[in-house]
Amino acid sequence: MRRNSLPKVTLIWAAIFSLETASAIAQAKPATRQDEAPLRVVLAGLVHGHASGFFNQFQHRADLRVVGIAESDRQLTAQFAKRHGLEPSLFYSDLEEMLKATHPQAVLAYTNTYDHRRVWKSARGMEFP
Repeated sequence: MRRNSLPKVTLIWAAIFSLETASAIAQAKPATRQDEAPLRVVLAGLVHGHASGFFNQFQHRADLRVVGIAESDRQLTAQFAKRHGLEPSLFYSDLEEMLKATHPQAVLAYTNTYDHRRVWKSARGMEFP
């Protein structure tokens, strides 16, 4: 009996979309207007290897502002906070709580690929400015 491959295809698409979106945001040209507010972004997870790459690029950007990071692994959040000089107030252990508290304009998924769909489901009901 052949299994339905739609869930696999959906997860693969979500992972590719997430990586392409994060890459585009990290590589986009910085805003040129001084009066433009930076894009408010949140990170869902830190376990994916691209999270470090984002922070390496992010620190040179004036047009992005990280307003929250949802990650339940306290040891991992401590490592990122120390390595990248992040304030402890940015970290949340619960994704939905972070989304409600921070009102982001973009959500970047750096969870394991299995959880990308959960991130998408949590963020899809939000109203993004």
